[in-house]
Amino acid sequence: MKYDAVYREILGDNLILEFGRRKYDEKNNDSSPNYRRYVKDRMRELGRFMGVVKQKAPGIRGLVDLFCATKYRLTSDPTNTRVHAPSSKYDTSLLVLKLKQSLLKCCYVYRGMCLDNFETHGLVKSIDMYESRLQKKFKGDCSKLAHKTLEENKWNAEDRLPVASDVKKLHDNLKKEERKFKDALEVNPTEDFYRKLTEVVLCQIIMLNRRRVGEVQFMTLDQYEKALKLGDKEDEEVAGSLSEMEKALVKRLQLIYIIP
Repeated sequence: MKYDAVYREILGDNLILEFGRRKYDEKNNDSSPNYRRYVKDRMRELGRFMGVVKQKAPGIRGLVDLFCATKYRLTSDPTNTRVHAPSSKYDTSLLVLKLKQSLLKCCYVYRGMCLDNFETHGLVKSIDMYESRLQKKFKGDCSKLAHKTLEENKWNAEDRLPVASDVKKLHDNLKKEERKFKDALEVNPTEDFYRKLTEVVLCQIIMLNRRRVGEVQFMTLDQYEKALKLGDKEDEEVAGSLSEMEKALVKRLQLIYIIP
């Protein structure tokens, strides 16, 4: 994680650290290779949120100090989640929705921490009251506006398609770069040339797989090799129903399932 003010905020808050540990344990059991980034992003969202809250309420020392029914307004204050006052639209609507889920998870974690210690059993009622307000009022205070902003952004989004001539220029240039780095690797096999070649290949795959461009970066060598083995098994009945063009595409293209 980048060492900055948000990092220091996280490091000084035991509840955010425990939240991250729980999330890490949950996601580590999944098959997704992206769980580390997911956990880091959730923790940094809480860290940035707490940084803003502390500026408005200097008496707040950590996330646990928010878990009181009277402090709910600090949570639902729109400026904590970067709202444009003139247009009443969130800059980052998804952040608002994810923040609510993270805070609810923190309530669950902190309640368990309090129940583990007999001296802190009395805090459970306060946590329950805060969680109840968060569940019932956050939708009207923040979530509704966040969903509205997301919908309006979809309506007004400009759908720009690339010009065919530009795509061809990019494709030709990538093929040129591919040949250059392949030749360079044969003469001088260095890590730098190999890295540049992999970047060129990644760009080519992204150009081909433009529907889900973000998934390509998570493809593993094992997934690729398994897909190649499956591709060798041809269904004669299905193959017989294909046109000549479709048969040619089957020989050139390979479908690979990737876990993002």
